[in-house]
Amino acid sequence: MGPKSGWMTGWGIMMADLVIMPSLAQISSSYLFRLFGANGLAASVFWTTLVGIVFIMGMTWICVVGIELNAKTQVGLLGAELAVLVVFSVVALARVYSGAFSHSVTPSLSWLIPFSISDVSGITAGILVSVFIYWGWDTAVTVNEETSDANRTPGLAAVLSTVILFLIYVVTSFAAQAVHGAEFLTNNSDDVISSVGKDVLGGFFDRFLIIAVLTSAAASCQTTILPAARSALSMSAHKAAPPWFGKINPARLTPANATWAFGIGASAWYLGLVLLGGDVLTYSITGVGLMIAFYGMTGFACVLYSRRYLLESVKNFIFVGLMPLVGALILTWIFSSRCSISPTRITQAGLHGSVSDRPL
Repeated sequence: MGPKSGWMTGWGIMMADLVIMPSLAQISSSYLFRLFGANGLAASVFWTTLVGIVFIMGMTWICVVGIELNAKTQVGLLGAELAVLVVFSVVALARVYSGAFSHSVTPSLSWLIPFSISDVSGITAGILVSVFIYWGWDTAVTVNEETSDANRTPGLAAVLSTVILFLIYVVTSFAAQAVHGAEFLTNNSDDVISSVGKDVLGGFFDRFLIIAVLTSAAASCQTTILPAARSALSMSAHKAAPPWFGKINPARLTPANATWAFGIGASAWYLGLVLLGGDVLTYSITGVGLMIAFYGMTGFACVLYSRRYLLESVKNFIFVGLMPLVGALILTWIFSSRCSISPTRITQAGLHGSVSDRPL
């Protein structure tokens, strides 16, 4: 598509990674305090900011050390999260069907059908939520040169991680909404997990849900730094960024300069948002949707690059032509309508307080 389009898309992806970091760091620090019952510190701007920056720099160090430590950290963090969410979902649905809650709602497959929504802005806001939630499929792909069987493993990992993420989100959402209904979630949108978890698990065990959110945010923080550094490395190799970003640490074999630069830049961005005042979480999440839409360029590029092979088989036409084009058009539609959606509308769609997973 040309160097100008590639240059803009590369920086768009980098900025999306940068913008989302404050929300991940804030959630990590806040839930760390909640885990130990320090709710006062969890509400403190100073302490959550300080610990959030420590989280960012700690994850940056892990990314500098090497891809093996990254992968092991991800296994631990995401494994803990998925285990807790599965237990929560099973217990919640079992108690709903047993009649344990007086205001419970029986789950229905109609919850998955968007065509009953007459408000177009509601559909657009919902899609924007989905784009934010599932953003992260590219993490495994950005480390394809560091992966065994690089022609197959990264692509398979991207597909499997998205499918697993879809299933866990659907099941957990069904379970959370079934307990007391959608209105309860709206009224407790600042902390849905803890509010529902106290009723479902009760007592000490609801802390495991805090662990789920904490590990999710920490894992997402790590796998936001990782692809951002690899994007900077790639841009440097193509002379779209200064050569300094493309230098590889000879001992660690990682783009240490780009990694540290992003970690320090994300910390400075986080601190700047805090000093400006306001809701860092909402600012970060509502702002990142526009830049995620830059991924639409990837779909258009896929079709243009592979145009000579699209009619060679039905498989090529569907998976290399049709599906990337549809995805690109949807993201372009979101991009064009993004500015007309208010943060309040997005919050009503269920975005506020959620955590994006970027599984590696």
